[in-house]
Amino acid sequence: MKDNNGKFMNPDSQYRGKPFWAWNGKLQEHELRRQLDVMKEMGLGGAFMHSRTGLNTAYLSDEWFNLVKACADQCKKNGMEAWMYDEDRWPSGAAGGLVTKNPKYRMRMLKMTASDAKDYKTEGGELAVFVAKMEGNTLLSYRKAKSARKPDAEKGERILSFKIHLEDNSPWYNGFTYLDTMSDDAVKQFIKTTHEAYAKNCRKDFGKLMPGIFTDEPNYGHLSASKNTSKIPWTGKLIQTFKKHYGYDLADKLPEVVFRMGDEDFSKARHDYFETCTSLFTGNFGKKIYDWCDKNKVAFTGHVLSEENLQSQTRVVGAAMRFYEYMQAPGIDILCAQGLSREGGRDPEYLTAKQCSSVLDQFGRKWMLSELYGCTGWHFTFAEHKAVGDWQAALGVNLRCQHLSWYTMEGEAKRDYPASIFFHSPWWRDYTVVEDYFSRVNFMLTQGRAVRDVAVIHPIESAWGVAYQQLVECGWDFPQGKDGDKRQPAITLDENLKKVQQILLEEHFDFEYVDEDILARHGAVKNGKFNLIKSSYSTVIVPPAYTLRKSTCEMLAKFAEAGGKVIFVEPTPSYVNAEKCDCIKGILAKSAIIPLDKEALLKAISKDKAIRKISVKTADGKEYNPCLYMMRQDKGGRTVVFICHTLQDKDSGEVTVEIPADGVVQEWDAITGDVYLADAQKTSSGVKINTVLYGYGSRLFVVDPKADASLKKRAGSKDGNRKKIECGTMNIFRDEPNAFPLDVPEYSIDGGEWKKAKDILKVDDAIRDFAKWAHRGGAMCQPWAQKETSESKKVNVGLKYTFEIEDVPNSPCHLVMERPEKFSVVLNGTELKHDEGQGWWIDNSFKRILVPARILTKGRNELILTTRYGQKDNLEAMYFTGEFGFKWVNGVKPVITKLPTTLKIGDWCEQGFACYSGAMTYSMELDINAEPGKKVVIEVPEWKGALVKVHVNGKKAGNIAWKPYEIDITNFVVKGKNKVEIEVVGTRRNLLGPLHHGEKFPNWTGPWEFKNEQKWINEYVRFPYGLMGEPSISVRE
Repeated sequence: MKDNNGKFMNPDSQYRGKPFWAWNGKLQEHELRRQLDVMKEMGLGGAFMHSRTGLNTAYLSDEWFNLVKACADQCKKNGMEAWMYDEDRWPSGAAGGLVTKNPKYRMRMLKMTASDAKDYKTEGGELAVFVAKMEGNTLLSYRKAKSARKPDAEKGERILSFKIHLEDNSPWYNGFTYLDTMSDDAVKQFIKTTHEAYAKNCRKDFGKLMPGIFTDEPNYGHLSASKNTSKIPWTGKLIQTFKKHYGYDLADKLPEVVFRMGDEDFSKARHDYFETCTSLFTGNFGKKIYDWCDKNKVAFTGHVLSEENLQSQTRVVGAAMRFYEYMQAPGIDILCAQGLSREGGRDPEYLTAKQCSSVLDQFGRKWMLSELYGCTGWHFTFAEHKAVGDWQAALGVNLRCQHLSWYTMEGEAKRDYPASIFFHSPWWRDYTVVEDYFSRVNFMLTQGRAVRDVAVIHPIESAWGVAYQQLVECGWDFPQGKDGDKRQPAITLDENLKKVQQILLEEHFDFEYVDEDILARHGAVKNGKFNLIKSSYSTVIVPPAYTLRKSTCEMLAKFAEAGGKVIFVEPTPSYVNAEKCDCIKGILAKSAIIPLDKEALLKAISKDKAIRKISVKTADGKEYNPCLYMMRQDKGGRTVVFICHTLQDKDSGEVTVEIPADGVVQEWDAITGDVYLADAQKTSSGVKINTVLYGYGSRLFVVDPKADASLKKRAGSKDGNRKKIECGTMNIFRDEPNAFPLDVPEYSIDGGEWKKAKDILKVDDAIRDFAKWAHRGGAMCQPWAQKETSESKKVNVGLKYTFEIEDVPNSPCHLVMERPEKFSVVLNGTELKHDEGQGWWIDNSFKRILVPARILTKGRNELILTTRYGQKDNLEAMYFTGEFGFKWVNGVKPVITKLPTTLKIGDWCEQGFACYSGAMTYSMELDINAEPGKKVVIEVPEWKGALVKVHVNGKKAGNIAWKPYEIDITNFVVKGKNKVEIEVVGTRRNLLGPLHHGEKFPNWTGPWEFKNEQKWINEYVRFPYGLMGEPSISVRE
C-alpha cells in the first residue's frame, strides 16, 4: 500500500502523456533536445516522433536516424520514452512514397461503371461485364455479358463493367499512392523499408527507452460512388482468397457487392466480400507488423482509420476489433471536443473506446492508447482537456497521445490542426496540472483487471451484408441516408447498437463487446461462464442484427444450457453464416427475446444477480445517468473505482455510490495526490459512499480490506462568512507584450497596381495563380521529397499594411515575422533591419525586428514589404508587439491606443487587449482577519481562460482549472493586509485564429478553417478572456 501510494503521488513516465511531436521543418539536434526538456518540464513522459507536413529532413535517411538516436539519448537523460512512428505523415504504409514508387505495391480499387447500352464503350482489360435490369439503385436481375466488347443488352437494360485501377498519384504521398495493405508482398516491403530501418539503427534502445511504434490510420481503401461509377477496395489475390474460403467465384457476384438486390437488404456475396477484405487487411498489415514487433520486443500501437461506427469500419477497415487483436497496445483516435456540451462540442465516440478496451482486456494487455485533443483549436481549456480525457479513461484509455506538439510553426505548420500542446501555448509551464492528474488516474486504472460481467455480440458482420451503395453525386463515401423512400439499413443498425450501448452505460452495467471471429478462435463455455481468453461473462446480449456465425450460435446454445443468461434484442437475426437458416430458432428458444426498450433490457439483465456493477443514485433513489465508471479488482482483493461526470455545466448534487466490495473505503485525489478516508458505510452487498460530482468532476475510490482505517477524512467545512471582493479598478501585470496580427494587406504583383486588401493566405493564392504554381496547403508534397527545381522563376511582390495610432508607445516595439531576411521592410519611410539579437517570440521561426518608437506616428502608419517570391516561399501573417493598448475599430481596423495599466471586471479584449494571448495578473490588497482555527478560502467562480493561478503575499497558493473554483489560502494569509494576485492565463485564439471563421466554435479546427470561403467574415472573431466576476473570500469552520 505504501509503495502504491508513493507511485500514485509521483507516477513515472510510463503513465504520462506522450504527444505527437510534429517533425515539420528542417530538424536540428540542439533544438530537438531543447524541446524534449520542455516536455519534461510540462510533466510529459516522452513523445511520438512523428513526421508531419513541412518536414525538410530526408525521411528514413542517415540524418533522420542520427536525430532519432539523439532524441532517444535525451529521453534517457530525462527519464522519458522515445516512441517511434511508422510513416511520413499518414496513413501508414507508403513510407512517404519510398515503397509505392514501385507500382506493384500501390493501392488498387475495383471501379464499376454503369452505362446505358448505347453509351457503353469498353476500355479493355475488364475483370467482368454484366447486363442488368435496374430500378434506380436497385438490381432487379443481372447476368454476365457474353462479350465485354459488345454486351448482349436488351432495351432498358444497363451495362455494369468492372475494372481494376491503380490509385492516382498524389502529392500527399509525395507523388505516389497509398499502399495495397491487403497484399502480403506490399506489407513486407513496407516493413523492410520502415521497421527494419529502425531496427538497424536503434535496436539497442528497443524496449524501455523506445517502447513501441505507432501506426496511423491504415486502411484497405474506401467505398466511393458518383453518378455513374463506384469504387470498392481490391487487391490482386482477393478473388483467389475469396474462392478458397467460400467455394464460389466473387467475379460472378460483383453487382450484388455494390447494389441492393431486389427487396433484400442483406447479401451473402456482399458480406463475404467484406469478410475477405477484412481478413486480408488484418492478416497482412496487422498481424505481420504485430509479429515483427513481438520478435523485436517493441509494442505495436496506434489506430486504424474510422473506428467510430459500423458503417465507417465497413468502408475502410472491415472490423476494428479484429485488427486490435494484433496490437500489443491497441489504440483509438478521438478528435475534436468530443463529450463537451458547449457549442462546438461533439457526441463522444463511446463505441470506439469500448471496442478497443474490450479486446485489450480479453487478451490481458495493459496499455490502451488514444490520440486525443486533435482539431480542438487554441481556445481549448484545461478543464476541457480533463473532460475529454476523463470519459476516455473511464472507458479504458491509459496511454495518452496528445495531438499535437509542433517542432515549428513556420509556414503551413501553424494551421496543422491547432492548438500546439507545447511551448507555443502560454500555459505550457502549467500543463503539469493536467498531466499529474491523468498520470495518477492512469496508474490506478492499470491496477488489477476491469470488472465486466456482460458481453455484447458486436454486429459488424451484419453491417457488411447491408453495405450497398447508391449512384449519386456524393463525394468520397457512399451516401448515408435514404434509398428512395427507404431508410438505409446500415444506419438503422448503427442507431440500434448505439441505443443498447447507451442504456447499459447510463444504467452502469459495464460490458465488453465480443467480435465473432475472435470468439470463434478463442471462445469457450466453462463452469457456466461465457469465456473469451481472459474475460468471463455471466450474461450475453445480442443487439439487433441480421446474421450470426454458426460458431456463435453453438456457443450461445451451450452457454444457455449451462445456465447462462442470453438476451436477444429485437429485431433478431434471421441469417446464420450470412445465409437464411431456421437453425437460429434453436438458440432463440433458449433465450430471452426483448424489444429495443430501456425498461425491457433493464428488467432482463437485472435477473442475473451475478453481475457486479456499481450504482450511482440521487437522493430520490434513481440511477444518476450522466456519469461513466471503471471498476477494477486486483488479486489482493482491492477494488478501484473511477467515476467521471459527463456534464460540464452543472453539478450532480448529493449522490451515493454503491460498490460491491468489502473493506476500508478511501478517496484517492488524483488532482493533489492525497489519500483520505471516504464518507462511506458498509451495506449488505458492499459499501455505500456519499459524494458529489462537480461539473468537469471525477472521483477515485479504493475499497481495500487491508487498508489503514485511521486515515483522516477529507476536511469538510461549513460555509461561514463569505465576502465578495469589491474589485473596482485593479492594477495589472502581463507576462508578454501586447500584440495584434497584420494579416490583410494590399498587394502588388510584378510591379502592377496595388490591389484591394485581402487576407494574406488569399494573397499567397493569388500570386501562385498568377505564376501558375500550385497553392500551398497541408496536402502538398513534402519539402524533403521535392525534386530540385530551378529557382530562376521569381515574382516581384509588394505588400502594404496600414494601422492607426491614437497614442504613440513610449518604448520600442517589435514586428514579428517569418524569414525576414527575404523581405525589404519599410515602416513610415524608414527601413527596418532584422537583427538575430532580437530573438524570437512564441516560435523560433517568428523573428523579432526592432521598431524604434520614434518612427511611429500618431494617425496612419504604413508598412511596406517587398520580396522576390519563389515557388517554395511562404506569405504569412505578421504580428506587431509592444507596450501599448489595442482595439479593432468596426471589427476590422487595427488601432494602437494608450497602454492600460488597470482593468475592471470583464473581458480584457474590450479594455485595450483585443488580441492579447498571454497571462494577465490582477493585483488587489485585502484585509483578512480570520480567527485562529478557521479556514480562509478564495473563490474565483467567473473567469475566461485556460486556467487561473493565485498568489498570496508573493507565494503561489494554487491553481484553479476546473470546479470547485476555489483555493484554501489559510497557510498563506496574515492577519490584516494581504496582497492577493489572481493570474488568468489566456490562449492564442485571438492572435493566431482562425480569425475570420464565422463559427466561433468550429467543431473541427484544421487548415481549411483558415481559408473557408463559405464561412468567411471580414470582422475579427474574438473570444472573451479575463476575470469576469468578482472573487470572494470565505472564512469557514
